[in-house]
Amino acid sequence: MSTRDSNPNTASRGQIPPGDGTRQLLQWGASILGAGILAGVLLESLLGGFSHTGASTNAGWLALIVALMSIPFGGLLTALGAAKWLRNRSTTPATKTCPITPASGNRSLVTPSRREPRSIARKR
Repeated sequence: MSTRDSNPNTASRGQIPPGDGTRQLLQWGASILGAGILAGVLLESLLGGFSHTGASTNAGWLALIVALMSIPFGGLLTALGAAKWLRNRSTTPATKTCPITPASGNRSLVTPSRREPRSIARKR
């Protein structure tokens, strides 16, 4: 028995395990990013703002530190979650089948999967 067979959490190719962490990355990344943006908005509006020398109040310094820490980290987590979501979306097999199938013989390159009525097919 191989290592892959003994691990029940390993998904076969094309299947995404239900708890792969994409939802948590998006949720926490957006939350941290939102907290950083909120800290920046509060710094500018209620906590005295900042200049080239820094914030003007102690609470402003705290908000500046939170904003400068949360915005990049939350942005990276959100970007990673979005990348995982896009990858999962492209590797998960579609639930609907495509109505177009490859053609056989001398027909056009693509033919509809539904059979045409015989009266139409004979006219060609």
